Amino acid sequence: MPTEEWKWQYIERNMVEFHRGTHLHSIATKRFAMYSHWYYHPLLDIFAPSKFIGYQDTTHDNYEGSGSGGQTQQILKPYFDPIFDNEYIELLNKLLSFANSYGYKISKKTSETGWGWIYKPTSEVIERFIENDTAYEIVNDDEEVLDLCQ
Repeated sequence: MPTEEWKWQYIERNMVEFHRGTHLHSIATKRFAMYSHWYYHPLLDIFAPSKFIGYQDTTHDNYEGSGSGGQTQQILKPYFDPIFDNEYIELLNKLLSFANSYGYKISKKTSETGWGWIYKPTSEVIERFIENDTAYEIVNDDEEVLDLCQ
């Protein structure tokens, strides 16, 4: 499956939507501890589960949580790589901290058994869609402005 920009855009938008609504009492957040495949966006520093981001235009209002997640993992496969070893531990701790900040737990499959995974964008996705996306220049400019104000 090729990496297509339009698919990356809806994946990324869904990641932002999941993060934005983490405080809501939606079906997606009620199932937080059931997700075992988590996807990380390094520039935005956010996580989202495959079952939320693998469909087009998912929101907290329209999320139903049906299906096994296998279909979404196949859709996401060209865009993300699984991580291992020290990087896995580092991102697992970040995911645990994120979950705890909202009062959630994560699946033991992800945290203890090794049957869950954490993924990050492939080097191709980072190069093609993240590093060259001018929208991120605004994020970086805002951070520089904040630094100057302190």
